[in-house]
Amino acid sequence: MDTELLVDNRIEDGQKLVAELVIAGFDVSVAFWVKTSEEGLWFLYIGSTSVEPSIIGDAYRTLYACLSKIPDPWVGMSEVKLIQASNPIAKDAMAARDRQPGHLLVRFQGKRLGNLSIEEA
Repeated sequence: MDTELLVDNRIEDGQKLVAELVIAGFDVSVAFWVKTSEEGLWFLYIGSTSVEPSIIGDAYRTLYACLSKIPDPWVGMSEVKLIQASNPIAKDAMAARDRQPGHLLVRFQGKRLGNLSIEEA
């Protein structure tokens, strides 16, 4: 079967990565896995006020340092997309999360987050 599944190990390592980022002082306004319609692959999106387009390299260096603290991660650098918290994709994800307060994991049933066409989130 061609369908790529989001396995528990990837979800757990995504949570570990978010925890490491927070410890490093990196704001995480929202973090979510998305299977995009275009690529059909899963990506971990992290919406943050720490992401500034003019110094995006700094954000990815922090991401790399935090990811390197996770032994044998199931998440690779190429699977993580850092976006500003003000990005429409992040805003839609935060709105979906906030509709179900108290839930750590929320399944999003829509077909779009911001301007991103998705299969699942």
